[in-house]
Amino acid sequence: SHSSNSDEDRVGRQVADANLSVEALGLVAEVRREGRTNLPTGQVYDQLPSGGDEAREGDRVLLFVAGPR
Repeated sequence: SHSSNSDEDRVGRQVADANLSVEALGLVAEVRREGRTNLPTGQVYDQLPSGGDEAREGDRVLLFVAGPR
């Protein structure tokens, strides 16, 4: 078995849900909050690396989340 697998896209999900899915893969979630008036607070609007990219255990995933900093 190999330790890399394809990461999923979390855009449009709530941050708590996205966080759990990151950690379930053994990845590290880093949340960046930005004030976005057109989106519900707590919604993930972007992530790096984007879903579908190869991810290895311990990799960091940046989640850009709408709402107050």
